[in-house]
Amino acid sequence: MSNNDVAEIQATLKNIGVTVTPEQIENKIKTLARFNVSGAEAKRNATRSLARAAGVDPSALYKGSSTPIHVADVKEDGKWVTLKVKVVQIWDNTSDKITQTGLIGDETGIIKFTIWESANLPRWKKANPTRSRAQ
Repeated sequence: MSNNDVAEIQATLKNIGVTVTPEQIENKIKTLARFNVSGAEAKRNATRSLARAAGVDPSALYKGSSTPIHVADVKEDGKWVTLKVKVVQIWDNTSDKITQTGLIGDETGIIKFTIWESANLPRWKKANPTRSRAQ
């Protein structure tokens, strides 16, 4: 994890009123590395975990726009966006941690979706128009 990553996590947390030291962030990242969590997932996990530890709801981190964008405009992993899509295909589940997975799309493209069991979200139905915030 670079100094820029640590500074980015620190700035993100500061925006929601959480003050942490670089050492706290680095310790959290090292702990995650022991469980083979690295890269963008480690940054997300550390940020959420440190927010929770400070008593702040991690959902405050995800203030994505409520204006829907097109599937073709989804360019970055881990960024929250709002999409207006149709469920194209639903696949059989292979994990008890996943509620549902499949393909969603609009007139510009198709992407994979996963609804995690921990999200406590309702199941989607094929071909029903759906508006959702996604990461």
